[in-house]
Amino acid sequence: MEKLTVEECALRLGVKTTAVHNRIKRGTLKSVKEGRKRFVFLDEAESKAKKIPSSSDGGGLLEHLKTENLELKQRIEKLEKRFDEKDRELKEINAEVRGTLQAFVQYQPNLIEQDKKPEEKEPSAWKDEILVPNSLDETQQSHSDSHSEKKMKDEKKKKGKKEKKEKKKKGSRWDSFTGKFKKKKKK
Repeated sequence: MEKLTVEECALRLGVKTTAVHNRIKRGTLKSVKEGRKRFVFLDEAESKAKKIPSSSDGGGLLEHLKTENLELKQRIEKLEKRFDEKDRELKEINAEVRGTLQAFVQYQPNLIEQDKKPEEKEPSAWKDEILVPNSLDETQQSHSDSHSEKKMKDEKKKKGKKEKKEKKKKGSRWDSFTGKFKKKKKK
């Protein structure tokens, strides 16, 4: 069992100092306060992460930091190689797409010209086979049908209003409850 400071314990366990303080509060780590400094007792079994030498062992800590630095440099090199490979793949795909686009433009110039100048289209061989609708297409017919229906409804309303006026003149009154004319009662 080793007696370490909170900072050394955090380094040994590979966690932050706040995590060590939380473990002390929960009771999962044993600690002692000596003066203003808190020391943690750490078993070999508790240090499940990388074992980092304490600061009292100056040479061991330096060697550990050097090996960790070397490992990080190797990892950076691997990531840079992977990045270069992905960049190369992306450039190949980009060149492929450009080639396909150029081939499309080369073999399909009519499509591009038709989009630019629709009035200058060349007549096609199957033009006579296209079905030409009657003078009015379906949407225009349905619109004209609905328009005539509106006219008929308007005429009915006008006719109803005329009837009301005529019956009013003849001595009847309008009953709003029944929606009909009733004869006026004579007194």
